[in-house]
Amino acid sequence: MNSRSSENRYNPYPSPGLPLEAFRKVSANGFGDPYNAYAHSMAWYQGALYVGTTRANLCMLKVSKLQPNIRIWPVECPDDLYELDMRAQIWRYDPDQKTWKKVFTSPMIRGNDGSNIPRDMGYRGMAVFKGESGKSPALYVAGFASKKSDGAIILRSEDGKRFNPHAHT
Repeated sequence: MNSRSSENRYNPYPSPGLPLEAFRKVSANGFGDPYNAYAHSMAWYQGALYVGTTRANLCMLKVSKLQPNIRIWPVECPDDLYELDMRAQIWRYDPDQKTWKKVFTSPMIRGNDGSNIPRDMGYRGMAVFKGESGKSPALYVAGFASKKSDGAIILRSEDGKRFNPHAHT
């Protein structure tokens, strides 16, 4: 057996990972807003960390068809989920300044039932990608939408400040 084949042997034990000392808290309590209960997506882009939130996810779960077996609910939720500000947000962390800035909040739209609803209730995926026609890599953000909407969209940003619905051409 040569050394190359011995390096590729299957190891049944997971890597121990990074030690606790390798981590530091950079944010707490939903960037100061407890409804930012879930940092659903992250990506490094242009030297900053971008985080997409899903708002009030425990309240969403409470009104969903899944109905988890929780006797005492951990948060207070209105009967109508849309009484809460459910608009998803994108936050940017500047590691040099050690500061967070909210760079995008989902707009409100007219739902298919005629009510005003957030266009995006969560940003569940992020990726940096440069297509054949792109001048430079862009940040793409996958949204999660209400059942009252026409469906989820993908946002695109070339500067990390302006996020526009991506139109595939």
